[in-house]
Amino acid sequence: MTSVRKASRVEGSCERPVLRAQALGSRVPSDVRMNFHERHALTLAGADSDTTIRYGAVLPQERVKTNRLPALLTAPVCGSRFLFPRRFNRAVDALLADPRSAQDVAPEHAVWYFGPAVHLEVDPAHLTLRLADYVRSPDGIRWAGASFIDAADWSDVILPLTSAPVHREMADLVAAGSEFRDSHSYQRLVRGVRAGRPIKRNGVQLKSVDDVEAYFRYCRDLIKSMRKRGVVRHREYGGFHRLRIKHRNTRSPALDAAERDIGVAITEDGKLIRHLGGKHRTAVAQALGLPAIPVEVRLVHVRWIARQMARTGQPADRALREALRGLMTAGPEASRLEPGRV
Repeated sequence: MTSVRKASRVEGSCERPVLRAQALGSRVPSDVRMNFHERHALTLAGADSDTTIRYGAVLPQERVKTNRLPALLTAPVCGSRFLFPRRFNRAVDALLADPRSAQDVAPEHAVWYFGPAVHLEVDPAHLTLRLADYVRSPDGIRWAGASFIDAADWSDVILPLTSAPVHREMADLVAAGSEFRDSHSYQRLVRGVRAGRPIKRNGVQLKSVDDVEAYFRYCRDLIKSMRKRGVVRHREYGGFHRLRIKHRNTRSPALDAAERDIGVAITEDGKLIRHLGGKHRTAVAQALGLPAIPVEVRLVHVRWIARQMARTGQPADRALREALRGLMTAGPEASRLEPGRV
């Protein structure tokens, strides 16, 4: 037992200098004293300008299928406080040193570990940008939800929220009221069906006018529910599940099984943007002018984590937890505060 403890202390002492140097980045003052290991780690952290990955856009037909069941099933173990912190900190270290390194951390494991800290309340009006669901990386097509942390340049895959077709449809439908057949979005989808160019919504191909009608009835009922109750946490409101059952033919079973709170990502400079899930709910919340919506943090850029490490002097997992708690305290205004910016 003593030897195990000694090994653990040795490993921890080797990791701490790396964390400190990478968190400080290239802005270390000249009077800061560092040992050889810290200098070496600083060199690695500063090398990312030559190794940064820049994501590119992906065409709809290039998208790949994903299977999140293994990550979900292993979350209680891999997301435990005994295993997750070390794995997470090492992954952050590796990505800061080399953004090209394959260091995925399953969002399911991160959500299990960080728990309530990833659940925030934000003003939907401040969510003006979204991250593309799929991106092109040097290794091929990548689903943006594959990892909880990322070190790539997102510049080319961050888009205006209003550019999403679903977002425009919901705004149009809210404006049209209960007479959805008078909306431009309904008429456009019907024209697509008649021209032999059906589209997919909620994982279902809208191949007929009846399919389009069913989809818009679902959206109409969603708007009605949100007018009455706002957006409630997915786990807390049974009415949302009854809505899904009532309109089960308008949503794929796989989509229903994976349904969660509205997802958000934290960018390199600390801004919250929409990320995976909740397209309809976000659009409706904005169109109705709701003051706040519940969201779940599912992706964080490692450079923002590095700034929190520099700010707090703590390893990645603790620094991130503290920063997320700060966002929770900020409440609905959090999406425009860029918390922890240094």
